[in-house]
Amino acid sequence: MPAAGITEPDLGSLNKTGTYYNLPALGQPGAVTGSTAATFTKSRNQKMFSVDDNGYSLSTTGQLSVEWWFMSPILAATGVAERIVSKFTTLGTNCEWTCERFDNGIHAFRVFDGTSTFLTSNSFGTPSLGVFHHYVATMKNTAGTVTVTSYLDSVLTVTHTFPFASYVNGTARLCIGSSDDGASGFPTNGTIDEVAIYGTELSQARVTAHYAARTNSATYQAAVLADAPVSYYRMGANYATYTDLVPSYDPDQVWNRWIGTRDGGNPQMWEDTGSQQSYGLRVKQATSLVTTDNEVLNQMQSKTGQFAQPLNRVESLTVMPFSNTADVTVVENKLGRELGDRITILETPPGFASQQSGDYVIQSISGSMSPAVAATKVTYMLWPASTTAFWVAGDATQSLAGISTRPGY
Repeated sequence: MPAAGITEPDLGSLNKTGTYYNLPALGQPGAVTGSTAATFTKSRNQKMFSVDDNGYSLSTTGQLSVEWWFMSPILAATGVAERIVSKFTTLGTNCEWTCERFDNGIHAFRVFDGTSTFLTSNSFGTPSLGVFHHYVATMKNTAGTVTVTSYLDSVLTVTHTFPFASYVNGTARLCIGSSDDGASGFPTNGTIDEVAIYGTELSQARVTAHYAARTNSATYQAAVLADAPVSYYRMGANYATYTDLVPSYDPDQVWNRWIGTRDGGNPQMWEDTGSQQSYGLRVKQATSLVTTDNEVLNQMQSKTGQFAQPLNRVESLTVMPFSNTADVTVVENKLGRELGDRITILETPPGFASQQSGDYVIQSISGSMSPAVAATKVTYMLWPASTTAFWVAGDATQSLAGISTRPGY
């Protein structure tokens, strides 16, 4: 099921929520054991936008580290750089830095002078395809000279320098899966996980500690947070998922034989024998209808179609993984009642320049818990809504685009 119009919480100090664009696939197997990641497809120009912030710029921090995990089964497209994480906009202006890969298999961290001219290009070599690798690039200004160091799977690959005076603080947004270039952006094919930006230079010892913590999601998150990232996007790993969901329904809302009678007319009946086998005979009658016998029969057919099957609601569920029962209770109370909503969202499909609206049914809901502020956030997994479903108006505050309905139970 697609991830549509959803956001990614920032666990770092800046708390800059990211927004997914063009429906990348969330919930994919992640680099860190017990986590999930986001898979981006180049042909669909999928990406995640954050914002422009000085916390991502070397010119204001003097030190900067960028960390990410990446996996792709294929090489980059021929003749085109694919940007994995970047603060880089239209070629020639606002170009600061990019984490990118090329069709020869090389991955690199590049720093620019505000234009398309790069000041350094630190190579990570040619990492193997089809498995996750851990990438870290650090920058530190010392007496006007910036040292850029890159690490692949905790091993130092190369160190370069450039004059600090050449660096320019641009206005590009932080972007994951591409760069801030509108319709183009040099998007990538691959799965991205655990993206973190730091206003400090990570030491090799801390890079190694992060890499070693990859065998446990909670341990890895703790290792990253210990180094005070300004932004930290788990790329879906912090979203809990519902398991052991038990639906229930109100039997008083199941009616599988409808009988209607107009004034002076004969009774008209319509029934659903399949529903009767599942839920027993449930009869609903309507009398004194002012219409024709044929119209009464049509109405009974319509009512049977609406009420022969129950509209399920959530009886119980389990939210995992969270650190304690109290966290689970908070998320259940906040999210459990939302399952099954029909909502209208706005999106920009591939190949369309303008936004389109579409109706979706929420098939599942995930929640994230921010330990620092004890706040929950919501991820919706959506599926196109059936045109024959029966819905009644509900609470508009729960929608993604200001429009919401709830199933009629």
